[in-house]
Amino acid sequence: MFEGIVEIKKRNEMIALAYALGYSQHMMAKVLGLAQSTVNGIVKRLNR
Repeated sequence: MFEGIVEIKKRNEMIALAYALGYSQHMMAKVLGLAQSTVNGIVKRLNR
């Protein structure tokens, strides 16, 4: 799902979509090499 994404805005949109589809923040963080708190912040910002 996250292969080939280099633009941060697109990455963040895909994180929000994946979260809505039921993927855990922990799993996305692990796959993307981010901290779980970073993924949490992205999800919160985009779901306002």
